[in-house]
Amino acid sequence: MSGAPPLGNHQAILIVLGDDVTDALSRPARVNEDLVNEHFDPTWVHKPEELAAKLKQKWDLVVTGPANLDVVAATQDPKNILLISMGATKQQEKEAKKKYSWVVTKVASEDFIEDVADALEAKAKAAKSAKNVKLTRG
Repeated sequence: MSGAPPLGNHQAILIVLGDDVTDALSRPARVNEDLVNEHFDPTWVHKPEELAAKLKQKWDLVVTGPANLDVVAATQDPKNILLISMGATKQQEKEAKKKYSWVVTKVASEDFIEDVADALEAKAKAAKSAKNVKLTRG
């Protein structure tokens, strides 16, 4: 440990492990350990039949790939979604970045923790911006 403060503040992170996310995160056990060490609270969903129940809970961020995106997007605010979209075209990436909190098209396990932190920061900035707009209109 470098002595730097942890990136997280015990935010609840749901990681939906479809084949696309499993392929992107080559070492999920290591990613989980790193998330916990950085003070995030990850929960992993491996089975599709468990996903609907998990999505009813409150999450600070949901990590998913295209395979489960429709199910996740039906219940979560788009700004709560970190989309892992390996092999996306530049156009697909551009469209997704307009909609979701964070989009990752290349994943290295050691960088994924920073992607999570960046997604949460982007979500917080968007919420603050929306609040400021509401205050100036109201």
